[in-house]
Amino acid sequence: MIKKMRITTCKMIVKFYLLTGIILFLSSCARGGLVGSTVLLMQGHGFSLDLTDDEIKEIIDTIDDNMILVEGGEFKMGNDKGGMGFVTNTSNEKPLHSVTLDDFYISKFEVTQELWKSIMEDDPSMVRGKGRPVEQVTWYDIVKFCNKLSEKKGLQKCYNIGKETGFIVKDREVSCDFKANGYRLPTEAEWEYAAKGGNKTNGYEYSGSNDIAEVAWYTSFAIGKPEIVGAKLGNELGIYDMTGNVWEYCWDSYDSYKSEALINPTGPEKEKYGNYRVRRGGCRNLRKNFCGVTFRQSLMASMKDDMTGFRIAITSNKVQKNGN
Repeated sequence: MIKKMRITTCKMIVKFYLLTGIILFLSSCARGGLVGSTVLLMQGHGFSLDLTDDEIKEIIDTIDDNMILVEGGEFKMGNDKGGMGFVTNTSNEKPLHSVTLDDFYISKFEVTQELWKSIMEDDPSMVRGKGRPVEQVTWYDIVKFCNKLSEKKGLQKCYNIGKETGFIVKDREVSCDFKANGYRLPTEAEWEYAAKGGNKTNGYEYSGSNDIAEVAWYTSFAIGKPEIVGAKLGNELGIYDMTGNVWEYCWDSYDSYKSEALINPTGPEKEKYGNYRVRRGGCRNLRKNFCGVTFRQSLMASMKDDMTGFRIAITSNKVQKNGN
């Protein structure tokens, strides 16, 4: 008798928690919260991004019109107030250190799904739609994209990509020729300098403003989805979405900062934490304290998610604007 009562009580408890879960699920959907966003993600995945041959040609032909010249200079990289180290679990924005960069170009917008599909002939993104940033791409996918884009434009490839190794965790040896005139990822230093506004900086906490709502898609209460690029205000250089929307991969392997002054740094020569690559800028699903221009995080080069994308860079004096 007692045994049957215990079983009945357990069943009632299970039913209670199941019912509570369903209520929370429906409530979350109704207010557009975590689960509501998941539903939107699932719906977006079925969208087919179809491009005509003429659209593809226009997209490729006008890429350089959206490349912004970032004049070189010296700046202070990092943040003496600290930050959270996701790999080392220590403050990873320290120490503040001097960096000098040459001129370079960086794309005005995050790479969109249209541009990705024009080059790679697919769209892996979870949240699909014209004008949205491409995501669900690994760092290795991105360097392949850069090489293919360079080939399409008749430029030198920046990356030498080795054979894939590993069984569960896939890895590749990749080197970059920064003297090549093709497309590449920005270095972490280039990314931060551009996000801060280069030599036109006003010293904002976020890229283009101290009011994050003016310049970024971020979250203060629930998970969202990547938004159309360029919908918020740009920064001092006219570059958009360097705060929020999607994380942006950089070239560099992840490492802690050093105090010495650097000239055109490209990251550590040897991987200290495995093949983790730096990503910057925060994303649509993060609170504002994780979206500052100095905030750093990393992701394994072989991994991907629906909140990580990228923008492209190119060596200075190599961009030919249409009509010039």
